[in-house]
Amino acid sequence: MHYRLATAADLPACFALLRSAGLTRHSAQVWDQLLPLWTAHLAADRHRPKAVTVWEEPQAEGPPLLHAFGNSVFVSDDTYAWLRAGTEPYYGNRLQEAWLEGRHLPLDARAIARANAGSGLNVVVPAYVQRHHDLDHPDSRRLMSLGAAAWFFSHGGYNVRRILWEAYGAQLPHIDIQALKKDYQAFVAAIPPIPYDEAKDLALHSSQVCCAASSPVVACVVACVLCCRVGPLRDACTRCALSRAGDEVDRLHAVLR
Repeated sequence: MHYRLATAADLPACFALLRSAGLTRHSAQVWDQLLPLWTAHLAADRHRPKAVTVWEEPQAEGPPLLHAFGNSVFVSDDTYAWLRAGTEPYYGNRLQEAWLEGRHLPLDARAIARANAGSGLNVVVPAYVQRHHDLDHPDSRRLMSLGAAAWFFSHGGYNVRRILWEAYGAQLPHIDIQALKKDYQAFVAAIPPIPYDEAKDLALHSSQVCCAASSPVVACVVACVLCCRVGPLRDACTRCALSRAGDEVDRLHAVLR
C-alpha cells in the first residue's frame, strides 16, 4: 500500500468510495455537483499541489485498489469560525454548499502566502473515507501506519495553526480528550527550534512558491492521533478541533442519527 497526491483521473473512484461508505450526509445538490467541484479545485492554481491524497495498492491485474482518500483545504479565519459555530453535524455539506454559492471558498495562493507568513493557516478536512472503518481490520492498521507520513507529505512546510476534522460512525465514539491533548503537546515539544526568516519567507511566497518551509511548528497528524484515541465508529458524527497551542482540542459534538 502507498499514498500519493490525487489527479483528476482518480476523482470518480474517490467519489464512488465516499458514496458507497454511507457515513457522511450531503444534500442532493452537493452530491450532484461534488465531482465537478473537486475537479475544479484540483484545476485551480495548477502550479500549487493540493492536499487531495489517495491510498492505494497495486493489483496483479487491473487498476490499483483504492483503500482511502482524503482532502483538506486552507480556509480563512472567518470560515473556520463559521464552521466551528455550527450546531449540526456534517460540516462538509455546509462548506461545499457554500462553495457552490461562491461563499467561504478555499484560500487562493496569495491568501495562503499571507497566512503562512503570519499567524498561521486553518486546515479543514471536507472529506475522508476509507474502504474499511473497523480499526481492527488489517487494512485499517496499514493505513494508520501511513497516516503520519501521508499528512506531512501533503502539509509539510506549511505554518499550520488549527485543524478541523469530523469522524463518522454508527455509535457514540469515545474520545479521550486529555490523552489527545497530551499526545499533541508531546508532538509540538519534540519539534526542534528552527530559525525563521520572515522576510525571506514572504519573498518566497510572493513569488507564488507556496510550499516553501515556514514556521517550524506544524499541526499534529490528525488521522494518526485520532485513530489511537477514538473508539469504534459506527453511527455518530464527532467533530474535533486541534490548535497549535494544544488548548482547543475538544469534542464539539457527537450526534447519533
